Amino acid sequence: NQQTKYYALQILEQVIKTRWKVLPRNQCEGIKKYIVGLIIKTSSDPETMENSKVYLNKLNMILVQ
Repeated sequence: NQQTKYYALQILEQVIKTRWKVLPRNQCEGIKKYIVGLIIKTSSDPETMENSKVYLNKLNMILVQ
C-alpha cells in the first residue's frame, strides 16, 4: 500500500538526516543503490509512475539528501 511505503520513506529520511555520518559506508552505499533501484523500477512503467507520483517524489528527495 502506498501509505505504508510513504511512511517507511519518512523513517528512512529521518535516519539519513540524523545518522548518515555514523552508518558504515557499505550500508550507506547499499541504501543509495536500493533507492536508485526503486526510482528506476517505479519510473520504468508509465502507469505505475502516474499512480505513484508522491512516492516517487519522496524517493527523489531522499536520494538528494
